[in-house]
Amino acid sequence: ELERRPANVDELHQELSPRMKEIQAAIVAAVQACIRELKNSTSLLEWNDADLSVENCVTSNFDRAISRQLEHDWHRIKPQTKQLVQDLRTLRNLFQYLIHYDCVSFWKLINSIKTMSAASRHPSMWLLTPAADLLFRKAKERIYTVIVPKPTKKVPKPVALLKPVLEENPKWRLLRKVLDEIQQDHEEKKSTDDDNEGSVNVLIMVKDERTLEALKSYLKEGKERTMTLRWLRYLEAYNDRSRSVTNSTGGTAAISEESRLLLEEEGRARRKLFGKDGPSKVENTVTSSSPTKRQLNKVPDYMRKRRRIAAEKGRGDQTARDDDLARRAVLDEAVEEMEHDLDAQKDQDAVAGRDGTDEEESSDLDEYDAMFHVS
Repeated sequence: ELERRPANVDELHQELSPRMKEIQAAIVAAVQACIRELKNSTSLLEWNDADLSVENCVTSNFDRAISRQLEHDWHRIKPQTKQLVQDLRTLRNLFQYLIHYDCVSFWKLINSIKTMSAASRHPSMWLLTPAADLLFRKAKERIYTVIVPKPTKKVPKPVALLKPVLEENPKWRLLRKVLDEIQQDHEEKKSTDDDNEGSVNVLIMVKDERTLEALKSYLKEGKERTMTLRWLRYLEAYNDRSRSVTNSTGGTAAISEESRLLLEEEGRARRKLFGKDGPSKVENTVTSSSPTKRQLNKVPDYMRKRRRIAAEKGRGDQTARDDDLARRAVLDEAVEEMEHDLDAQKDQDAVAGRDGTDEEESSDLDEYDAMFHVS
């Protein structure tokens, strides 16, 4: 069949956004710092520079090359050196998550890694480097920026303003452009050919079901509503502590300027999505079968299960100690927690999308369902 009708393959390359390029450069700098520190702390070992290059860091062979070099002396290595090995695994995964996740999910992920590292016995060294400061600053700028006007004689103390950015994934924007071109070509063929009245099915191959749900929401509801809904969920979780402080002190003087701006932005984002009569929280629009908010210092069942699996994997392994297993599970728990939140919020997309759409959005939804089949 392919010999009679060869396929026409067009390969498209999408560049990263300027902020994503800076984040990628910061991850590269952090990897280089960890590699230098790893070589200095294991001076008795002969390292292969080709295996420990930044180019190999994005592949799974990078982890195996390090483990192969250290497996015979693992019991003699200091805990700080073992943490460097885990840091390199974390940074390697951040290369992939930068492209795979949207800006809000990526920001939540790196903050989870930072929080878990601070609670660890041996914190990650790369989080103390200037590269980490650049990574967190640019990741935040992909979501929002705080604008502070210059003071004048009339306004000596101007009020800062928060401007949402909500940068979309470049691959999503490219996909939207390709689908629009397909739709335009189909409409042109229908206008010139009376016999061509059928619809066009477009098959989109994605990595996992979570990416599929994100693309469905993006294609049906658009970039503005999809990103604003994720932004609102982040604000609700972040502002819980600010609300408790303001309720106990009776005002916003006890919180920082940025926390105050985020607290005010939550109301604006909710009114933008649902109007003045919208729900007070996104969680209120979900059925009672959705998971409740986690209590303080309570380990969820899904995370407890992951820890048991990690402990069973190390059973009988002489080189795998409890501290090593705990360090190895830091990134896994951070990713698991964030992905669990995304799974728990999957139903909220459908309910919130139905509550906030008008007749024009409904017609766009029907048009996409007729034209595109996402699988």
